[in-house]
Amino acid sequence: MRALAASLDPSRHHLLYVAQSGLTPRHLYRELCLQLSIQPTFHAADARRQLMAALWDSQQKLERQPVVVIDEAHLLSPLLLEEIRFLTNHQMDSASPMALCLVGQAELRSKLRLQVFAAISQRITLRYHLAGLTEPETKAYIQHHLKVAGVSHALFSEDTARLIYQYTKGIPRQVNNLCTAALLAGYSGQRKIIEESTVKQALLELQDEIAG
Repeated sequence: MRALAASLDPSRHHLLYVAQSGLTPRHLYRELCLQLSIQPTFHAADARRQLMAALWDSQQKLERQPVVVIDEAHLLSPLLLEEIRFLTNHQMDSASPMALCLVGQAELRSKLRLQVFAAISQRITLRYHLAGLTEPETKAYIQHHLKVAGVSHALFSEDTARLIYQYTKGIPRQVNNLCTAALLAGYSGQRKIIEESTVKQALLELQDEIAG
């Protein structure tokens, strides 16, 4: 999402970003209106009309395409998903005042396959699932983070990086968590090189935290 935001020309696009779990339709419209510098009314239906008018104005009068990004979309309630469908239904489906991006974890894809969400699923024109990194990419990812942190020597061995990949399947967030736990375990054990045994110890500690 940061890469998307950096690629958009602010003179041609207006990015609206929402990342809140437990949103209600009223909260969604309020947040988007505020990002458009509009003071929303109290009632959801009125706030929706305000929002739609502002989106059309941005697109047609200001010639700035609104791009609405809803993050953590796998946490959206059925009610809010249905409301989002209404947002994309304009002028008998002939036009839309915005580009809408739903971003979430794999559960979002599974949720949209349910028959109850068929109407909104049919409106999605482009889908992309971000798979895990390959083993070479995972090793390069770890090395890059270490370089950014100022580490110039080999801290994780080849075998250790391979073990991290096997446990995390190359999912960046899981790689981050396991590497951080391994570094902490290595620090407490006064180790200068993170070995496989240290990674296995860190993995057990992470599993204990999840179970707890």
